[in-house]
Amino acid sequence: MAEITANGVRLHVQRLGTARSDNHTVVMMHGMVMDNLSSFYYTLANPVALNHELLLYDQRAHCRSDRPPTGYTPGDSVADLRALLA
Repeated sequence: MAEITANGVRLHVQRLGTARSDNHTVVMMHGMVMDNLSSFYYTLANPVALNHELLLYDQRAHCRSDRPPTGYTPGDSVADLRALLA
């Protein structure tokens, strides 16, 4: 299990595929119908990772990521993603 502290929160992260100059980094985020990164990991992630670098992560308070008492606005989610990509 990989963990990265981003924006002050420990997030559970998985990376697949390889970054190359001729591909893109694809980020898969769970949300309304997907409850954590495993929903993507066991379905779409491996086919996408054949041609792209892939980042999957559990958002705050999901699965193995930290559950801080605050920080659940859309702006906080964007800040978490920006910190992960940095």
